[in-house]
Amino acid sequence: MRKLAASALALPVVALLFLPMLVRRSVAARIVLAIVLSGLLGLGAIGISRPLGIAATPPSKPVPLTSAAFRTDLRVRQSPATAVEIEFSTAMESVSVESSLRVEPPTSIDMAWNADRTVLTVNPRFGWRTGTVHTITVAQGALAATGRPLTAPVRAVFLTRPATSGSIAPTRQAGDRVGLDTSFILAFDRPINVATLRGALVAQPALEGTLEPLGRRRTESRRFLFTPAQPLASDSRYELSISGAVRDLDGAALASAATVAIRTVAAPTVVRFR
Repeated sequence: MRKLAASALALPVVALLFLPMLVRRSVAARIVLAIVLSGLLGLGAIGISRPLGIAATPPSKPVPLTSAAFRTDLRVRQSPATAVEIEFSTAMESVSVESSLRVEPPTSIDMAWNADRTVLTVNPRFGWRTGTVHTITVAQGALAATGRPLTAPVRAVFLTRPATSGSIAPTRQAGDRVGLDTSFILAFDRPINVATLRGALVAQPALEGTLEPLGRRRTESRRFLFTPAQPLASDSRYELSISGAVRDLDGAALASAATVAIRTVAAPTVVRFR
């Protein structure tokens, strides 16, 4: 190839050398010399226009695009302690997926993979917010173990159940007042963690007493009875409340503090002597 290129570059020089000779010689010699020059020009042109070589690559098996699907039902009233699972069509690069994952509203989470790295489990560290729509997103571009990226973002959306609510009611009502020997029933719409309730009941003025769960399954009771150790003072105002420190069995706080204000009956007085 290099020789042909050099010959092509030398053609103008050769033509200049032989052109005076071509003019002085006979017609036959001129014809022969012209044929020789034409052949040299043709060889140079062929060498310059030679096609480039072709590089071949061995056939390869295409890798399918990575996708994901939901295994968690997208539903309302979901427990704030429920984990969310996202299933992928192939093994994933865990670091890439975890760095691409976002939770709205922001929530502290723990993540765990199955042995094949095809199912990612997202656990709330302190529980999801109650009564709130949550979105878990794995961004487009998260890598599979093959190096292929996700073709579209993956989202899991769910609505958690409302927060647990409670109420306080006296057991001995006397019109718009209560008896001096009254107790109080604390009722909740979901089972309560008893340990969190014992220190959360506050009375003004302070009352000593006992708190016991009602019902058969006392470890998961929804109703409790608070009995003051001494009778209440007559014609006095009391206020009882349950603070937000109470937790249900899912670890979620109460919707708001339950409060009740009462006034006890007046003491009897002497009307007349007979």
